[in-house]
Amino acid sequence: MKRKLLLLCFTLLSVLVKAQNNSIENRIIDTILKLKEVKERAEYVEKVTNGKRHLGICIYKNPSKDQPYYWVKAWEDNGSNYVTHFNFYVYRRPFQIKFLDTVEDTVISLKEWRRRMKNKISH
Repeated sequence: MKRKLLLLCFTLLSVLVKAQNNSIENRIIDTILKLKEVKERAEYVEKVTNGKRHLGICIYKNPSKDQPYYWVKAWEDNGSNYVTHFNFYVYRRPFQIKFLDTVEDTVISLKEWRRRMKNKISH
């Protein structure tokens, strides 16, 4: 009887942890989808492909001891492979989004990323 109760408690705890993870993952995806740059890129991809392709968002990697953030990718399936448009690191506490600049191999704030993009456009 104790064994069944312990198993039931463990199962309920597992369900609660999974629900909490799904909740934070849904929040992360919703937040990334609302970023101006992501919305603009999604519109662009749909426009140039006449609605045949779309921008997707996925949790690429979950947090670990070595990497305390979710690695989130905004990507497009171009028919032959997946093309990453943006990489973000999302920290849970405090909830914070950073941009992974794969060209410079640096992690920067969204504010800095936007400043760099603005400077790139004006030059």
